[in-house]
Amino acid sequence: MELESLYDQLGSSTFSVTESPLVWTQNHPASCMTLSQAWVQYLQGKTWKDKHRKNVEQMFLNIQLFLRDQPVDSYRQTDIIEALSSIAKLPQRNRKPYSEMPLQDMIDLYVPEELRISDKTVKEHLKIMIGLFSEYLVKEVKVLVTSPTEGVTFKSAVKRFGSFSDSEVSEILDGAKEKPEWFYWFAMMGAYTGARRSEIAGLMKSDFDVCRDTGRAYFRIKEGKTLSSVRIVPLGRELLDSGFMEYLSSVEQERVFDTAYRSPNRVTDLFGSLVPSAKDMYGDRLVFHSLRHTFITKARMAGLSTSLVQQYVGHSLTGGGVTDRYTHRFTVGSLVSVCDVISYRVL
Repeated sequence: MELESLYDQLGSSTFSVTESPLVWTQNHPASCMTLSQAWVQYLQGKTWKDKHRKNVEQMFLNIQLFLRDQPVDSYRQTDIIEALSSIAKLPQRNRKPYSEMPLQDMIDLYVPEELRISDKTVKEHLKIMIGLFSEYLVKEVKVLVTSPTEGVTFKSAVKRFGSFSDSEVSEILDGAKEKPEWFYWFAMMGAYTGARRSEIAGLMKSDFDVCRDTGRAYFRIKEGKTLSSVRIVPLGRELLDSGFMEYLSSVEQERVFDTAYRSPNRVTDLFGSLVPSAKDMYGDRLVFHSLRHTFITKARMAGLSTSLVQQYVGHSLTGGGVTDRYTHRFTVGSLVSVCDVISYRVL
């Protein structure tokens, strides 16, 4: 029943707190035990597999970053809430450039919402804190009588991205012409390929090539969060007609969008200045990632095969049952049908 109650708390409506005084026993000098010391003792009784242990220890580093290494009797519910709120703003560490940054540099770093850790991961952090404070320090070793996690709950926020109309995309791209040249082509790539921002930012000149069968230029996504993310992406006719290959030839460094790669916030700021509203008429958020939603929506509205669209944008094949196992990568010649239907020219 206690376990069920804890899971109900994890799925409740919001971060919240029910204040209650924290009490520790006289027989256990909690003030002499720091958070890190308690964590070491807590781990001694765990028989987790190596992969799970590594994930948990990484999450504890995030917890310790914001809770600091203080005596365990000094924490209050408000400290837990503030730590979780900060953890929810951390980036996905498997994405560059965040994977190359020290954890300490994350404290005051602004991370775009679409690049932050998932709500599920935030819940897992809370679960770890409940295990340490409530299950171990209160119930097992009885260092504390009341856990600072008691009364703390978290609700997964629905983070739905909106999409743009053709005229809105056209206005954004026109406005991008007044920004740095690299950003204009960065926005063009987002609008005409539907690629994720991190995928575009990571592109190297060597990732681009020309298909010998069709003569169509394309680029390779060599890594991603799933196997389906690794793919080839042909460039659409409208993007090519705009002069993208000429721009690519003019780039001197190997990384095509070096500024976007090193400073993700620069893309956020520049794109935000071109979008008049933070949300669309349905209340969905309008950010750079909305270009991807717009691309996918337009491709599906054109009546294209779902499998083609899924492979082009890097989604896992779904809806074909066992047939999906036998469906291999589509050729560049097949995939151009996806990108060539994308047009934002308002007639």
